Amino acid sequence: MDKDQEPGLRREDVTPCHGCGKGLGHQGPVIYRVTVQQLFLDGQAIQELSAMETLCGSPQIAAVMSPVQDLASPTARWGPLLLCQECVLSKMIADAMEDAAPDQRDNMPPGAR
Repeated sequence: MDKDQEPGLRREDVTPCHGCGKGLGHQGPVIYRVTVQQLFLDGQAIQELSAMETLCGSPQIAAVMSPVQDLASPTARWGPLLLCQECVLSKMIADAMEDAAPDQRDNMPPGAR
């Protein structure tokens, strides 16, 4: 197995959909395994990098001249969570409709607003 490739889904790893609680295959054969990691930005490290970029006049030169340091630290992790295709797509569509321009919202059916 390639180091970047995730392992397959084994029987002991199968759970109901984390979104709706139904069986994973109730909407078809495509499911999603999602891992979410929360990070906390390090303001001082970001300021130091910005100052080095300004001093050097180039982000590329600053990258070579600066010490390697994290700009954010992990604070929490969730997952992997298994989601059915219906939950993933309905959330994506809802978010897209929420972000739609006002003139596009006017063309949506009443129940979709």
